[in-house]
Amino acid sequence: GCGSSAAAGGGGGGIPKVGMDVFLPSNSAIGKVLEVDAGRNEIKIAEIGTKKEATYKFQDYKGKQKWKPISEEPSLAPFAPSFEVTATYRDAPTNGFIIGIQDDMLEVHFSPDEAHSVDKSNWKLGTAEKYKSADLKPGHSGAERPRTRTPEEIKKDEQKVKSYGVSYIHCGGCGQGVWENPCGCYTGGGKKGIFCQQCGKQATKSNEVCCGDAVGNGAQNQGYPAVLAAQ
Repeated sequence: GCGSSAAAGGGGGGIPKVGMDVFLPSNSAIGKVLEVDAGRNEIKIAEIGTKKEATYKFQDYKGKQKWKPISEEPSLAPFAPSFEVTATYRDAPTNGFIIGIQDDMLEVHFSPDEAHSVDKSNWKLGTAEKYKSADLKPGHSGAERPRTRTPEEIKKDEQKVKSYGVSYIHCGGCGQGVWENPCGCYTGGGKKGIFCQQCGKQATKSNEVCCGDAVGNGAQNQGYPAVLAAQ
């Protein structure tokens, strides 16, 4: 039946075991196996860095194995089991975690810089960059956070944000662009007034029309460049 063929299929390992560090290429996921449900063809892993638990199929519908032990992935094996690395980011050695492989490059996640460290709600709010395996040093020996951006780098982020085609890119409480470092409205300093989220111009009341719509009707889809890039 389907259950027996799934359990036997895949070759080279078949069903992963609890405690193994595994890589799922099609999901670009790396993590430690927490649970195995052979009947449902599912494994639950704790993803590297985030410790977030996620469930994946360990075989495809043809019974082909979708996972491999980290030891069988040459680009990842040198960094197991912690996947902590030091990489050059913003021109300085910075601590990060390998979280996946994309385009034959290792994807490294960095914590938010000091200016963005006010938000503790989402570990992945930091930045991810791609590196060749040879350009990464195992272990953490750099800065805990990337340095804050220079005015030139902020200007480049502004150009990126404005190229994404997202309309609402200014804070509704002070008018600042989302490419800037977090404003007082975000960090708890209080709002300065009512501002158009499309152009950043201040309004006198929420039903005042600016950029073709009442400023109080904004979509509120504000985000930082990494979030907008993902969208």
